[in-house]
Amino acid sequence: MTEVVKGYVLQALVFHSTEEAFCEDRNCRFFNAHWQEEMIAAQLGGGYEICPFHQNIIRKINEFLEGKNEKI
Repeated sequence: MTEVVKGYVLQALVFHSTEEAFCEDRNCRFFNAHWQEEMIAAQLGGGYEICPFHQNIIRKINEFLEGKNEKI
């Protein structure tokens, strides 16, 4: 349960920063799961946690928070 909540909190933080809602990649934690099976696969079962596109966004957010970049 904790891992699922972490995924949804991360999704909310990225949405707040970028206003980009979801990912089309079913293995990414940002996938818009509508069914329990999809949610479990996206939040717990993929070959990776976050797709390269969203990894880049998170990197930019971190750089912004650290003062290394002026915008996300």
